Amino acid sequence: MKGRLLPAAWAQSLASFLAARSRRERMLLGMAVVGLLMALLLSLGILPAWRTLQSAPDEQARLQAQWQEMQGLQTQAALLLKQPRRSFDEAALRQGLAPLGETVHLKLSAESAELTLQSARPQALAAWMLQARQEAGVVVREAQLQRSVLDGQPVWNGRLVLALAPR
Repeated sequence: MKGRLLPAAWAQSLASFLAARSRRERMLLGMAVVGLLMALLLSLGILPAWRTLQSAPDEQARLQAQWQEMQGLQTQAALLLKQPRRSFDEAALRQGLAPLGETVHLKLSAESAELTLQSARPQALAAWMLQARQEAGVVVREAQLQRSVLDGQPVWNGRLVLALAPR
């Protein structure tokens, strides 16, 4: 069986089948097999590559838009880092906690604050983080957040560790 494409019984059946056919029928069968092989090559080898080539400009445009968005976010982050930090203001930090919900707990220590969240809305958390940086003089040092859904809306659960600026 080494070196054979077909088992011996199949090869013998095929040979007897072809021998029973006229020259014209054998030529037509050969052309049909070649046509099937070409169709198989086209569908498995050429068409997927062709589709990839056709979609490449759209994919490149999408990736370019993502790249530009990331560049904008990098610029924003650099601007935020350049802003001078205010001294820590505990009242300003506590003031913005109400929109985050009733299940928010803030624990202060000498150099940091730990905020524990449960079912905080993303917009409220983003607004609070901006206010905390600008008015209370804190920056996020560590974040352990998990996204979940409550009443069909996304919410955050977890904790934030905030670095306090010197008073």
